[in-house]
Amino acid sequence: MMRYSILALSAALFLIPAAAVADDGADLRKLSAVEIAEMGKRVEIAKGLIAMGQKDGDAQFVAVGARILSELNVNVVDPASVKDGAKPQFYNPRTLMDSINNLKGGKEVAMSVKLSADYTEPGQTWCYWNYQCTPTYCGQFWDCG
Repeated sequence: MMRYSILALSAALFLIPAAAVADDGADLRKLSAVEIAEMGKRVEIAKGLIAMGQKDGDAQFVAVGARILSELNVNVVDPASVKDGAKPQFYNPRTLMDSINNLKGGKEVAMSVKLSADYTEPGQTWCYWNYQCTPTYCGQFWDCG
């Protein structure tokens, strides 16, 4: 368990400095392919940490995943909300941070891992990280709708 915590914190420290891919006021529809690919990697890491943290009841994983999403400051579809005919829901980093209070050690983690100071709730967006499963592939894609 300690190894996973160290991994999560290391991932957060590695990702935070370069996470300013989607600066405030950036037109997300005009990102380059390299920027979208880099953001996609960060989204995948954040979603993996959140899923693992929720499954294992580990507040640190959820908090670090929420921190990464807040650094990116883009909408990301929660794969758990993707159901036939239902409108997918986006992750909300603030809600994720609130949810860790119910997990073991959550209050301590919430005091040490904070959302990005620049994070704002994204409003109406045209582009976001979507999630889709087909018979041959499950994964996220940059959706500009």
